[in-house]
Amino acid sequence: LSVANPLGVAGILWPLAISLPLHLLDHPPTPLRNKRVLCLGAGLGLEGLALAAFAGADVTLTDLPAVLPNIRRNVRLNADVLARPGAGSVAVEALAW
Repeated sequence: LSVANPLGVAGILWPLAISLPLHLLDHPPTPLRNKRVLCLGAGLGLEGLALAAFAGADVTLTDLPAVLPNIRRNVRLNADVLARPGAGSVAVEALAW
């Protein structure tokens, strides 16, 4: 996971962002295959990456355009996990909300 401090709050790995992936590892979720998840203000994208990797969800990570290069980098850094059988997909889109 790439943390990019120049992005302000979008480049911070918040403590709460870590709790969902840890929970998914400890408590395998009901599969979300063929379910779509929209992450608003995805920041680093960790939560959405975890839902795609561990629950099989098709996730769209959104944030401001300046944040997207780092999100895309994090998707690339996790490509091996996202390529595993049962994993969902991840798309990255700009959204000013």
